[in-house]
This record gives sequence, C-alpha cells and structure tokens, in this order.
Amino acid sequence: MTVTQADSSDELQPNDTSEAKPVEGYAVAGIALAVCFLATLACTLFSGNAYYHLDDITHYLYAAWSWRWPAYLLNDWGRPGFTIPYAAVAPLGFMACKILSTVLTAVSAWLAYLVTRRLGFRYAWLAVPLAFAQPVYFLLAQTTLTETPLAFYLIVAVYLTQRGYWSPALIILSIAFITRHEAVIFAPVFAWFAYRDKQPIWKVLWLATAPIAINVACWLFDQPIPVLKYFEPKPTQQYGHGGWLTFFQRTLHAWGPTVTVLAMIGTPRLLCDKRNSARLVIVSALAYFFAQVIVFRFGLFASGGYSRFLIGISPLVAVAAVAGVERLLSTHRPIWTRAGLAAAGCMLLLWLALERQLMLQGGQDIEMAVIHYAVWAIRISSWSLAGLALIMLVLSRMKRLPLVARSLVPAGLVVILSLTVYGLHRPLRPTPDAQLVDEMLVELERLGLADREIVSAHPFIDLRTGRAMPAQRPTTVGLIEAAPVGSLVAWERQFAGGEDHGVDLEWFTLSPSFRRVLATEPLPFRDVPYLYVFEKRGPWQAPR
Repeated sequence: MTVTQADSSDELQPNDTSEAKPVEGYAVAGIALAVCFLATLACTLFSGNAYYHLDDITHYLYAAWSWRWPAYLLNDWGRPGFTIPYAAVAPLGFMACKILSTVLTAVSAWLAYLVTRRLGFRYAWLAVPLAFAQPVYFLLAQTTLTETPLAFYLIVAVYLTQRGYWSPALIILSIAFITRHEAVIFAPVFAWFAYRDKQPIWKVLWLATAPIAINVACWLFDQPIPVLKYFEPKPTQQYGHGGWLTFFQRTLHAWGPTVTVLAMIGTPRLLCDKRNSARLVIVSALAYFFAQVIVFRFGLFASGGYSRFLIGISPLVAVAAVAGVERLLSTHRPIWTRAGLAAAGCMLLLWLALERQLMLQGGQDIEMAVIHYAVWAIRISSWSLAGLALIMLVLSRMKRLPLVARSLVPAGLVVILSLTVYGLHRPLRPTPDAQLVDEMLVELERLGLADREIVSAHPFIDLRTGRAMPAQRPTTVGLIEAAPVGSLVAWERQFAGGEDHGVDLEWFTLSPSFRRVLATEPLPFRDVPYLYVFEKRGPWQAPR
C-alpha cells in the first residue's frame, strides 16, 4: 500500500504530497510513551486485587484454572483470544496478568502513533497521550478484561495493512473474533478494504483462521461450539437495553469528553482521505461503535451496554483525535473556524445525550453512578466551550487577534482534558462489594470459621479463598447439595440469586438444614445486606 504525506493544513486536499513532516519524531513519542506507561504501571502495582468489573476476576480465574483443566482454554465465555495468552502468565498470579494488560495497553498506544505517523499527520506523537488520556482505556490497563487484548489485535492488524502485510494482518484480526463476539463486525470492513487494495480474493479466508481453529478444537474435545452463539441473538432483560444515544453518553466515560470531541471532528478528515489506510481506521471505528449502539438498543446477545465495550477501538479513536487536532491547529482560518464550531457542537451533542440518558433511565442506569457526579461538570464544560466558540467566531470575522481566536477552543479542550485526567486517572480501588467480601472473611476468621469450605457463585470469593472449579463444573445448586455438613454457603443477589444460578435466599432462611452465620452491611444506596453466610447443618435438596 502506497502511503502519501497528508497536508494537515488543508482538509480539502487530503492527498496532498507536500513534504510536511510530523512536528516531532520518535523521540517525543517515545518519551510520551515512557511517561504514560510508567504512570500506568505504578497505578497497576498499587491496585492490588482491585477489579473494574467482576468479569475481570472470572477471566483471570479461567486463565489460571486452565493449567489444571485445559478445557478452559476453549471456553467461549472466557474468550480463547484472551485466555490463551493470559494463561502463559496466570501461574504468576493476578498481578502478573494485570501487568500483561498494562504492557498490551502501551504497545497498542505506540502502534496508534505509528499508524498516525504513517498517515502523515504533523502531531502524530499526540496519539500516545490521547490514547492513555481515555479514562477507561487507562483503567482497563489495570485489569484482566477482554477489551484490552481486542484493542491490541485490532491496532496490530491496522498497522500491518498499512505496510501491505495483509495475510498476517487478517490472521491477527481473526484472533479478535475469539476475543470479543462483536469484533466480527470488522470482518466485512477489512474484506472490503482488502478488495479496494487489490488483494487476491483468497486472502480474505485468513479471517476465518482463529474461529475455525477454535471451533474445530471444541468439536474434537466435545466442548460447546462457539459459532452457534451468532445464531442465537436472543433478547434479554438481564441488563436491560438503552436508547440510540446511550453509547454517545458512554463515550464521555470511555474516551473522555476531549478525546471524543477531537475524534468526532477528525472523522470527516479521515473519511475525506482517499487512501485506504486512512479510511480503514475510521470505518472500522464507526462500524464497531454503531454495532454496539444497535446491540444494546435492542438488548441482543446479553449486552451489558458498558462503557468499557468501546475500549476495543480506543487506539483508532486516538488516531481520529489527532486528525481533529490537526484541524483545530490548522493555519487556515476557515478550517480552524469550522473545526472550533464543530467541536462546540459535538460537545453539546454529548451533553444532550447525557441528559437524555438521565431522563430515560431515571437514575437507574448501570453506570450512571460514574457519570452522575460529573453531570454538572459536563454541563458547564459544554456551555463554556460553546461560549469560547462564539467568541472565536466573532474574533475571526473581525480578523482581530487571530492567534488568540484560534487558541480559544483548543485551550478549552485542554482544560476539560486536564480535569478528566485529574478526576478519573488513578489506581483502581477496591469496589464496595469487594470490601464487603473482605469484611466477611475477617468476620469468619473471628468466629473461628476461616477453615470451612465456602460454596458461592461469587468470583471474588473464589479468588480470595483460592477455590478452583473444573471446567465441567456442577451447578451452584448441585454444589450446595453435595457440600458436606459444616460447609458454608455465601449468598448474594447478583450471582447466586441471578438468572444464571437461580438460588433463592428463602431456601436457606426457611430450611432447618441451614443456620445463618452472618450478614454483611448493604452496598451503598441499598437497604438489604449484600452477603448472607449460612452454615450447612444437615442434608439438603433444593426445592424442585
């Protein structure tokens, strides 16, 4: 693939072959990467056993248990594209897997820089800090969630296509399909651009490499066939569903207001570029984003609609954000004027999406606690940026103070970015439910019950107690029935009482076979205990 130098000073001539070079070279990008990586690594080390979502713990446990029960390597819920590489370091512990995520995050940010540099942007080095500046991208670097390796596989594939290595790019991308189900949306996108790049049609078959390997392995070892998931888009009420603007609001948390706005105003810049290498970046990002919108809008495939689902395209978003920076810092007045007005308009759109989400969900949104405390910050930021854009427009029309006028909107975005980093970039902290689990274990030790087996459906309890479960494990109800007298049963509503396990609290409170040992404090904003612990005192069969 031939790459030409793009002139960031004129968005109407995306294929200009002038000799414009990036403002800074590898040195500045390398320094930015080193600073961001070391800061993230420090946060990872300080995070301890803290997790982002409980899926974080389960993914790690599957990787760790795969050494004893290799069937976990093929487990579809665990995602083989995650489990297989993380299993390599899982014997070293949860922290080792977290550090692997931190390394993948840094490598992905560096590849975003290389992709941006190859597109010829003057400020390509900004791709590194603009990747790490995305709040959830930064936080997931301290976790063992699947979005981090997905982002890695995707940006590697994009980088390889830029260099003309389509076969390895498509093979790497195929691993993304067994890392997150929704990543399959990239298949037609990459296939189309391979066709536009005049690649032999047979190369598209490389996209099936990893899925075929995993599905054949599952068939050979009598495991559930993952491909059948795509033919079961059953609606679910487990997570509810959102509206058409839900994921626009999610971007405020996932990517942060500034990076989101920059990416939005940079999107036309990449779409207008006639090079496949530029359009592949933005079309991939848009396809994935709107796939998330549609899936959660209709409640398909048990999607939780979490903001972390957007992190798979974070490196591409950083590339688009650099394109936005190029427009804002252009030396051509019409370009930076339009970019400044567009930035204010995009910020207002995000604010309206947030207000709409608050209205629709009535404060019960699954992640509203994160945004709720920042809602006034978003309102003030949106109005302030709109005001700066109007001042910029007046000054530009008067042709006075051009440098001041051009700097107003970028300065406002820098302030918003600084406040975002200050407010959201920090080591992961123990969640309230994790703290209650720890308090439960301390209380059991005080009661002299620390040596008892604890049967539960809670993954963090498994992590803290060191319990390992086989891949073909019995149901939670079966484990409780088979548990010896004297065992402890920990019940909570999210897992044990959820639709996947179906264990009712009344089974224990009304049965003489169980004695309540303790009940923890409630979670914040709740009025019932989070955990109940019962001692099994006699044989018991679940009501049928």
